[in-house]
Amino acid sequence: MGLFWFLSLTYRQRYTKYFIITPFSLFGFQEILSIWGVPLNYAFKDMPLGGWEILVIGSAFLAFITGYFLAGGSNLSIKSYLSQPITAKYSAQYYFMGVLFSVFILIALGVYYYRGAPPLGFSVFSLLSGDASIGELAGFMSAQRFELTKSHWFGGEYRGQGIITTIQRLGWRFVFAVSLIMYLKLKTKKWLNLTILIGSLTIMFQAGAGERGPFVFSVLYVLIVLSMMQKIKPRYVFILSVLGFAFLMGMTYFSTKVSFARDSPAFVQKLASQLIERILLGNSIHDLETIEFIDSGIMEKRFGMNHIEHFVSSFPGVRMGEPLCYRLSALNGSTPETCSGSTYLGFVYSDFGYLGVLVIFFFIGAFLAYVQKLIFNKERDIIIIVMSSMITFYLSFMGDNGFIGFLSNMVMVIFFWGLFHLFGSFFSQISTSPLSRGDISLKREY
Repeated sequence: MGLFWFLSLTYRQRYTKYFIITPFSLFGFQEILSIWGVPLNYAFKDMPLGGWEILVIGSAFLAFITGYFLAGGSNLSIKSYLSQPITAKYSAQYYFMGVLFSVFILIALGVYYYRGAPPLGFSVFSLLSGDASIGELAGFMSAQRFELTKSHWFGGEYRGQGIITTIQRLGWRFVFAVSLIMYLKLKTKKWLNLTILIGSLTIMFQAGAGERGPFVFSVLYVLIVLSMMQKIKPRYVFILSVLGFAFLMGMTYFSTKVSFARDSPAFVQKLASQLIERILLGNSIHDLETIEFIDSGIMEKRFGMNHIEHFVSSFPGVRMGEPLCYRLSALNGSTPETCSGSTYLGFVYSDFGYLGVLVIFFFIGAFLAYVQKLIFNKERDIIIIVMSSMITFYLSFMGDNGFIGFLSNMVMVIFFWGLFHLFGSFFSQISTSPLSRGDISLKREY
């Protein structure tokens, strides 16, 4: 029933045969991919899940749809939004200087975080020059990932993990989106070269430690931006998807997890199979573990303490309690350094049980409906498109991070927007540009 409602409402949120990526549709598809893959996987292996797990997963999705529907989310008008022209409130020099100086800040933060150039660049160079073997580089990248993403939880050096990584990820997406929109509107060689340069730096710094997710999510963010600007032809989506998957396979090639199979004649097929399994199963397998541990009494409901610890730990340099993912790792027999992160469904279940899942996912649906109305009632200004796309992107990940994760990301989005605005306003005053307010306005026919 929940899936039928979702597909029906998604179909209504379209204009002619083209879809605009809305918070509702993106969140729903993310939930289907990240959670429903586990029951399907078990069913194909003739090991169907018990009815209770399926009930929890299905009713959480139904609660989300119900909250969205009752909050008026189905009354969204896409046509009126797309009929507006894309405008610029400032001169082209404002956007150019904002992008340029924001890039300088992002590079400086990235060099500090990585203690030099991103490890990915070093690995690619070493591989091409023959200075290191695949096995050596795989071990190097694995060690770098642990040091940069998890070591501070085990007494390692704190380099601003969390705050710097968040700024890096949203910052590169932000400046790339601005430069891309400016190029699409002005079609000048300057903006084309700047867009290509920023795209290359985005790949290098976001995938610098061998993490695959940030790059894929950046591609997703670009698709959101484009869908709010113009028609997205299916072949472009297909090409971007193929390129993104190929890049993922290349990143996984440096992983120690596949080192044993590199000499296998079916290595490419095994690599692709592992990636597909990771995408479809992901962290949702740990939702099942959480439900099992709570219901069997191995873990006790914490009645909000997980959320409190998550909120306190979201402040830079502050750590409270032990993350749920590490407790799950200890219980399922994984190594102490492994983080068995569940989705937000498992996180909520560990705090409040089944009823908590229903209530919170109902409010997620209502919240998405409210914010979505705000987004599509705005004008299509360049920066508003970039910010609305950013909000849509982070709303879709509430299924992983919840309200606290969304709000903490929004703080950083607003901070970076302020930084961009400061640079653009200040430095654009020292030079002039023939492009004035409204000159980027272009109404596209849909």
